[in-house]
Amino acid sequence: DIHLLPDDERSIFLEIVKNLVQTERVLISGRYAIEPILKIITTPVRLSRLDDNDAFDLISKLGVTYDAKSKVFNLSRNIPLFIKELSKNEDKISIALMTVVASRLDMFNLDWKLLYLLSKSSGKACSEILAIDEDFYESLD
Repeated sequence: DIHLLPDDERSIFLEIVKNLVQTERVLISGRYAIEPILKIITTPVRLSRLDDNDAFDLISKLGVTYDAKSKVFNLSRNIPLFIKELSKNEDKISIALMTVVASRLDMFNLDWKLLYLLSKSSGKACSEILAIDEDFYESLD
């Protein structure tokens, strides 16, 4: 992830990439935003979620216990990284996974309190969540 490099190191990396001999290279990034200089020489390939069968196969290959397979499947939403991280810690969400999710959410300027309420909602309707949110703010007055 180039965006995690300090500015000076990122500049050096981009300069090296810009001056590479014209052969095929693979650059893997978890971000959709690509540095302008890289757009000239790259062809993005979007990865998608696994289908259900492939997700179950991956979960099985990672040695998830029988009892935890459906939990990992449901929580991962067929995203390979999530499957891998949830398989390592069947009873907890790993710090690596939390870091990835938090860094993605930070890009959206989201209301973290509302996200917390949604995560605890257990299927409540949006109108119920908004009512909880309003009650919270009224209690602060």
